Amino acid sequence: MDAEAVSAALSPGALAPPIAKTLGLPAEAVQVALEQLAAGAQPAFLVHHRPDTIKGLTIRDLERIQAQAARNAAFEFKRQEVAVE
Repeated sequence: MDAEAVSAALSPGALAPPIAKTLGLPAEAVQVALEQLAAGAQPAFLVHHRPDTIKGLTIRDLERIQAQAARNAAFEFKRQEVAVE
């Protein structure tokens, strides 16, 4: 498995555009949300304590972004696994 390729594919900058398109949300807001979530923040924390950083996203939006990012990560790991075989 190519760790650099996986890391690049799972960076907030790489994940944000396809997730934003899939969910119909602004790409910039999705990227900021992904960065905050990757840093360990939870959706409820962001909505209640950091509303200025999430650019108007709701808790439901954040949960959908988090779930889609997890699906994309699982897909990327599987894709790398198959590529190695």
